[in-house]
Amino acid sequence: MDDVDQVFDYNAPAQDTHKLLRSFLSPPLDSNLQKSVHEFLGPDATPTPIQSLALEHLLTPRDKGYRQVLLASETGSGKSLAYLLPVLQHLKRTELAEPRHPRAGLVSPRALVLAPTHELARQLAYFAKQLVHHAKLRVQTASRPNVSSLDNRRRVSASKMSDAFEEAVEGEFEVRPGASGPRFDVDVLVGTPSRLLEMSRGHGWRLAGDKEVERERGRPWRVGRPEMDLHDVEWVVIDEADVLLNRDFVDDTRALLADAATARGYVVPAEGVLDYPFHMLLTSATIPLTQTAAFAARHPRLKRLVSPGVHRLPKTLKVEFAQYGSGSKMQDVERRLRELWEDDALAGRPPSRVVVFTNARTAAHALGAFLEEKKIPVVTVAGWGDNDRAHGSNKHLAGFIGAAPSPTQDEGDATTPRVLVSTAVLARGLDFTPDVSTVFLYDAPRTAADFLHRAGRTARGGREGRVVVFERGEGRGTGNAAVVRQSIAALANRRQVVRR
Repeated sequence: MDDVDQVFDYNAPAQDTHKLLRSFLSPPLDSNLQKSVHEFLGPDATPTPIQSLALEHLLTPRDKGYRQVLLASETGSGKSLAYLLPVLQHLKRTELAEPRHPRAGLVSPRALVLAPTHELARQLAYFAKQLVHHAKLRVQTASRPNVSSLDNRRRVSASKMSDAFEEAVEGEFEVRPGASGPRFDVDVLVGTPSRLLEMSRGHGWRLAGDKEVERERGRPWRVGRPEMDLHDVEWVVIDEADVLLNRDFVDDTRALLADAATARGYVVPAEGVLDYPFHMLLTSATIPLTQTAAFAARHPRLKRLVSPGVHRLPKTLKVEFAQYGSGSKMQDVERRLRELWEDDALAGRPPSRVVVFTNARTAAHALGAFLEEKKIPVVTVAGWGDNDRAHGSNKHLAGFIGAAPSPTQDEGDATTPRVLVSTAVLARGLDFTPDVSTVFLYDAPRTAADFLHRAGRTARGGREGRVVVFERGEGRGTGNAAVVRQSIAALANRRQVVRR
């Protein structure tokens, strides 16, 4: 793991939240949203620090024009609600004032929410739908499986496209006939950058002009008809911005932002300041120094709302180290699981749910198969297609994350999976249930950010949690274990400067 002082921007001062709103009932939050919040979170729910900051600065904007804001807060602090409430309130208040220009047969969202995985996109859509129960806005997901039955490789009429969409998503999209033909009225569309790009540019757009593909097919590649129009986009939310603006995701994220800006008449410069013609919100559990430099160059007026707990481990999280020698690490995992469940039984508790993170997909599948052989029911999610991941819902994560269907088996049934094995694919943003009290790190995280996100799947919202780090106790690799311990200790003790 890396030196946290060389990775995270601790010079970005956190805001003092002591004088901010302490209740969702306080104006200026609309009454319908207030009602939904308390139905969703409970009648005694109060805003977390990052939610108070968002309500203070985003519901009552102090500057004119389109806004660029970063919400930075520790995992489990409620960032999703922090940005959803201001976005939904603005959409509701302006739904009749803002003219819309949808094209026939196309999805025409007013807000895009970008997430790194389909699982997170579905969960965010679920959260948003709970909040608009009384406000009556339309929230949909753009998960790839939702449109798997729609043949985008050939051009179809608007009416046929409407029928295909309705059949594909089982009524998720509400089709409303407009003056220019069938179209899809959607206020908020949630999805991964790659899926949203495919909707705006057409299925297979990446293969257009690829000579090798055309040579194999024996004919030119034909891009599918676009499914989405971006003229009406007023908000773009980049959830988990430290992921979506880094490495594998940044090109698609920037391309989608450029497409939305172009659709609204803005010429995106190759260099210099970016002033998008829509509100842009970014959320993150970390502020990498590399992104700070990029923000300074491209988004100099970006406002940063930073929680005092960012870049730190929660006080309710306990970190343990489990040493293994030359024997099987998988056997050590099995042993620790059984010890944990024995403790639960002695205390009269149901067996805890445990999430195990590996660095490699092969390790995840090998560990999952090993535990199954030992009669421990397990769910393995390490990439596309695992455990029905491609079927367009979060059913494969039932019992582990919020907004997923509960297991059909009895909670005490020995066949009910109590272990989820995954790579980093499920380490970002997902809100795991309180039943997930323990996280096993089968492999040492490669970076401090990886550790923060994986550890952050437990001890959420002030609850207690535990992370068990498996490290080599003898032989090669013990030096790396010492570095990991030092980095974790720094995360536990390093504090963000608070602006008073």
